[in-house]
Amino acid sequence: MNLLFFILLIILFLLFVPIPFKFDMHFSFEDYYIKIYGFTIVSKNKIYNRKNKNSKEKISPPIKKSKKNIKFKKENFKIFLSKLYHRHFKPTLYIDSYLSYSLNDAFKTAISFGILNNINTPLYILLNLIFKIKKFKFEIKPLFEDEYFLDYDTSSIIFLSLAELIYITTIVFKYVLNSKEVTPDN
Repeated sequence: MNLLFFILLIILFLLFVPIPFKFDMHFSFEDYYIKIYGFTIVSKNKIYNRKNKNSKEKISPPIKKSKKNIKFKKENFKIFLSKLYHRHFKPTLYIDSYLSYSLNDAFKTAISFGILNNINTPLYILLNLIFKIKKFKFEIKPLFEDEYFLDYDTSSIIFLSLAELIYITTIVFKYVLNSKEVTPDN
């Protein structure tokens, strides 16, 4: 009986307690990587090493996959977005981004700086559909130099519980199932 109670307690703990997922990403012309919990998932060095190994091995032809066509209705999509936006059971997001760039011309860099600063609000609204945003920092720094330069760094933490994940997947599955339905024309 004590073992059953202990297992039930662990399941409830895993179901409702949010677990933090730390995600780091860096992109520049020289290097790029994606890390989760400090472990490198994708990097320029890993892909370069994989290409060297594949060049020595025999390459097999790719397998063609069949595509499934799903028609999405505009009304269903609006309902889907409103359900995502108005739910109270959202994962929490802390995001900190930094973009430094130069476009080889001061005029082009200044114009793009104004455009990129206006992207913050739509990006915040899009992320707010899925997440409850606690910290949103997107710093843009233009460099007025005579060279092309791009450096993008982001660090984010997503607090996600198993119950939130189940809830989000049920909303997505309901939307996909409703979008497959075909109404007869009268």
